Amino acid sequence: MLSTTTHTRYGRTNKFYANVPWISNVNWDINKLLGDTFPGIRFSFVIFFMPVGVAFLLSSEVSLSLWFFAMLHNVQRVTRGRLGYADSTEYEIHQQVGAYFAFAAVALWTMRRHLLNVLRKAVLGARDVDDSQEIMSYRAAVIGLVASSGIVIGWMCCIGCPFKIALLFLSVAWVVLLVLSRLIAQCGMLLVQSSFWPATVVQNYVSGSTVTPAGMTAMIFHQGPLYGDTREALMPTLLNNFRMGERRLSLRKLMLGMLAAVVISYTVAYVSQIAGYYKFGASYSNAYSVQLYPKRSMDLLAEAIKEPAKPLSIGASGVEHTVAGGAAVLLVYFFRSRFVWWFIHPIGMLTAASYPMTHLTLSIFVGWLCKSLAQRYARGPMMAKVRNFFLGLIIGDVLITIFWALMGLALGRNVGVGTFIG
Repeated sequence: MLSTTTHTRYGRTNKFYANVPWISNVNWDINKLLGDTFPGIRFSFVIFFMPVGVAFLLSSEVSLSLWFFAMLHNVQRVTRGRLGYADSTEYEIHQQVGAYFAFAAVALWTMRRHLLNVLRKAVLGARDVDDSQEIMSYRAAVIGLVASSGIVIGWMCCIGCPFKIALLFLSVAWVVLLVLSRLIAQCGMLLVQSSFWPATVVQNYVSGSTVTPAGMTAMIFHQGPLYGDTREALMPTLLNNFRMGERRLSLRKLMLGMLAAVVISYTVAYVSQIAGYYKFGASYSNAYSVQLYPKRSMDLLAEAIKEPAKPLSIGASGVEHTVAGGAAVLLVYFFRSRFVWWFIHPIGMLTAASYPMTHLTLSIFVGWLCKSLAQRYARGPMMAKVRNFFLGLIIGDVLITIFWALMGLALGRNVGVGTFIG
């Protein structure tokens, strides 16, 4: 007989069989003890199987950097609190902005020759550049980028946003998407989020009289589709899929298939969500998407119009924190490129202040620790068995989620399952 008892958190549930023990951090006092002992700390003492498996499969350099910088960021929070600074996360946002732009600058500099070849092929038709194996011709890619960017900027200008503000907003958006794509491709991060919004960046670094209320309104309403939740951004997922299929599949055919999947998914999601709102009301849906995010957006807009940002200056806009964040990334890149023994990757600095790392730090640490021990003590066939075990953690977590989701559909009940974070 199915039980009606429900106990759900972080996507876990024993709704169907309440007599099955449910192990979770909410039954422990460790999180509360950490918060009371170290005010300002953001650390969830919980382990998710899938991130443990992913962390094991990552390079030790990357997995170490992810949990190391997350803990270092918590040390910074606690230290600031002990020194009497106000409990504010604005300095973290500025540091992350500097880190993102420094990381993007290094990435663009690294691919400068390739980008030059793309432009030569697109504009001049250079015959020495071969783009036949790419997902589309370089000319089509450049035209698509310019056209789509022009449409966004043009639409923002039509509703009153100054041209340079629209251009700056879109530039920040591209930087964030570029960095998030690299995070997924290189870190295998299952959940990536930036700790800032493009509109907030523009507001903080440009004089309020330049942004104008109409410009701020245009940015807020445009960042919704792009940044309602960056877990759902298409660019990182698309690039990751192209990377997996580049050796065995025709990328142009893969592109058409993915385009069809996107169109179908958007159509089904739009129709079903609107129908659900009319049938059950908006409150039945995810609280973040229909309640929290719209409220935060409108609060940000109202505050920006009421108290415009001051002109860019040291202290007023967190310039020193921005420079510090960017300089730290560049410094780590410098040591990594000069010293063979250097073991820290700058990619961990981009995730340290984000929401996902609050929940994934311990899981990534466990995965890194297990891999370090396996590399030291496991040899030959034993290492292969250990690797298969951690791969099984990922596959098992996904399969059990799919199973209970299908059970919920078949029984017409909300099971409330998820891979690791709801």
